Amino acid sequence: MITILEQEMYSLIGSQFEKNYIVSYEVPLLNSRKKIDVLCLNKNYHKKRNIELIAIEAKVKDRKKVLYQAFTRLSCVDKVYIAIYEKHISDEFLNCSTINKYSIGVMSVNSKAKIIKKAKKSNLLIPSRKERIINNLLDNLD
Repeated sequence: MITILEQEMYSLIGSQFEKNYIVSYEVPLLNSRKKIDVLCLNKNYHKKRNIELIAIEAKVKDRKKVLYQAFTRLSCVDKVYIAIYEKHISDEFLNCSTINKYSIGVMSVNSKAKIIKKAKKSNLLIPSRKERIINNLLDNLD
């Protein structure tokens, strides 16, 4: 029996990043109706040349859908994580070719979220897409 909803996972995920990042939830993805579940922007973004942007896509158990969502975010952010309810994470999933080939990180979520596989910088990043997301995010923070 599943005891958590996807939206309930967001704050648990955000708590893993809020020390060093501004954390936002359900952020619009460019000119789309789609949203990034959790988006993290490093807190000292105004002092850095290289602003780090991290997207986390969460699902309770739909691993195929979350893999697709994570893959589509690789062109917009520096790093991407998938967050899954811990009972639905298997070794087979962690060794998935998409996760490994594109250096997507994995988080498990239950009463708290924890990183079980660190994400690496995306090699599919398109800087102009990242910049548009940052600008939209900053406009909404004011």
